[in-house]
Amino acid sequence: MLSFCPPGIVLKPALPSFICAFCLLLSTPVHAVTDVAPGTTTVFTTADGGTAQCRRGDVVQNRCEKIFGQTAARPSAGEVETKIDINTTDIAGNVGIPLYSEATIYNDIFIPGSPDNLVDVEVSVNYDVYGNFLAVGLYTVTNGLSLSIEDLTAPGEFAASVSLDGMQRQGDQGFTDVSVAEERAVQLDDSGNLQLRLRRGHSYRIHFKLQSSAVTFVLGKMRADAFARRHSLSVSVAADTTEQLDNHDQDIKNDLASVQAALQNDIAVHDADIKQELAGIRNQLNGIQDDLDEIKLLLITPQGLRPGFPANNPPGNSGNSGAGSTTSQTTTPAATPPIQPVRIRRRR
Repeated sequence: MLSFCPPGIVLKPALPSFICAFCLLLSTPVHAVTDVAPGTTTVFTTADGGTAQCRRGDVVQNRCEKIFGQTAARPSAGEVETKIDINTTDIAGNVGIPLYSEATIYNDIFIPGSPDNLVDVEVSVNYDVYGNFLAVGLYTVTNGLSLSIEDLTAPGEFAASVSLDGMQRQGDQGFTDVSVAEERAVQLDDSGNLQLRLRRGHSYRIHFKLQSSAVTFVLGKMRADAFARRHSLSVSVAADTTEQLDNHDQDIKNDLASVQAALQNDIAVHDADIKQELAGIRNQLNGIQDDLDEIKLLLITPQGLRPGFPANNPPGNSGNSGAGSTTSQTTTPAATPPIQPVRIRRRR
């Protein structure tokens, strides 16, 4: 029967295999990607995850054992350790083959925003690193510690990488001579940083990576091992100047729209007031025009023909008035005969 269980988990016959698969799913570490918004700084004291890998040339080994015995990544402790140790009994099958021991811990971040915008990012790390060499023969051994950023949104792309610490030693006396070397290096409370521009709307993985490598060309002995501890990792994302300009432009547009609306309201109120004042003035002018029309009519109409304006009687009244009489009489003047035209004759 097929089993999906990892080593160390034994299925009882009565239990279906999918329960073991569920256990395997629960045993897989799950972490949330941390958002780092523009204008903020985030400090990590523990890693989200880690990986260890051992290679003989381009062939990845299933397990880092025997000559790669101490290769390990410990994310919760912030530690990485690498080792290549070949004795004279193991070196015959590894002459001329590059050997690599690699361990990395990482944190994942997401920079929210529009992918059209780029922002300045600074990544800083504080760490300790220890390195050892021991080699006899014709060889090349190296230890290296690096900080790199991988674009997870565009898989396989590394945005940038910087070397934090490195050791290298070569036995270069030629094939007729061999050299013996032993070296140890310690760097405590060291720091390094990486500055670059990253695209918003992308997720990134920040690697803290340790690598040891060794290759020998003659029989001998080689050992290259290193250990590093990451104390803290900080990620600072600068403000997005493009977004700031857009926001500033939008704020100005909003302010202008508010001012325009206020002006339009004031103009409407002022216009209504002016129309009301003009209506009052128009009514006054209409009253004045009526008075002028009446005056004009009085000026061009004779007094006797004026409506409401009869001819006045001469002073005094004719007729008898008895004692205590209150009756008055009015004498109407005789009509004036028309004027006859006069003809004038000329003498001859």
